[in-house]
Amino acid sequence: MALPGGVSGTEFAEVLAVRTPDLPVVFMPDYSTELAMRERLAGLGKVLLNKPFRQPELAEALRDALD
Repeated sequence: MALPGGVSGTEFAEVLAVRTPDLPVVFMPDYSTELAMRERLAGLGKVLLNKPFRQPELAEALRDALD
């Protein structure tokens, strides 16, 4: 994700996790995700959905995020 001020999507999610810990987040990166990013997201309890994906995979990711 490209966010203002050079903040990455993962960094933004970390800030949100502190401010709103119960906020569900699903990441959909445009690129092959590195292991470090996966570990950071798992530590935040966030869901990662790699592109390309099909509707059932999206539904599963959303359900995982909301559960």
